[in-house]
Amino acid sequence: MPEDIILKLVQMADVGIVTAQFNLGKMYGEGLGVRPDHSKAIKYYTLAANQGDEEARRNLEVLQYYSIH
Repeated sequence: MPEDIILKLVQMADVGIVTAQFNLGKMYGEGLGVRPDHSKAIKYYTLAANQGDEEARRNLEVLQYYSIH
């Protein structure tokens, strides 16, 4: 995925746009257009979950479960 698109998503996530936070969590968690990075996935899913995104909360729980098992 082009760096400028990722940078724009990060900027949007940093100002609290929950959709961008969720999408970055998914991208980093599944390696969609970026190298998989579970710590970044957890970071962005946490931000989205803290704003009430239930799918982000569920994905975060799955990531955390598999990171300790």
